[in-house]
Amino acid sequence: MIKQIKNYLKNEDFLTINNLMIGTDFPWYVNDCKVFPSEEKYNWQLTHNFFKNNFPFSSYFNILNPILNKIKPLSLIRIKANLTPVFNEIKIFGMHNDIESEENVKTGIFYLNTNNGLTVFENGKEIKSEQNKFVYFPAKLKHSGTTHTDQKYRIVLNFNWI
Repeated sequence: MIKQIKNYLKNEDFLTINNLMIGTDFPWYVNDCKVFPSEEKYNWQLTHNFFKNNFPFSSYFNILNPILNKIKPLSLIRIKANLTPVFNEIKIFGMHNDIESEENVKTGIFYLNTNNGLTVFENGKEIKSEQNKFVYFPAKLKHSGTTHTDQKYRIVLNFNWI
């Protein structure tokens, strides 16, 4: 049900995406809520929408071609990057589905950096954040990210597709 693939991209393709997204010229936008509204101080992140509302939403969309060429989606639904800052303890954000979905919709997470944050699933499975790893699963499976304590930030790309 949950598939993990380490070293998903060739190193050259991974570094192209990674260097762009952690560079000083990549546009990140404040999102005051990760999953559910809350007054907790860790409940914010920076995001970048690559694809939404049936269209590429970012001028950087094509940088994701190495991943899209491997996924081979029939139809894209959404692609969004999340950057979360370091926090002083590990906290779970909240179980959720990225989108309301039908049986054939998949969710994928591509990890841009290694840190002690996790992706946890409603079935109890935990996935470590390891750079250049891709994890995918049925979009109906609830999951959550966590905070992290060992790196300045945690960056993941979320994909939803058929």
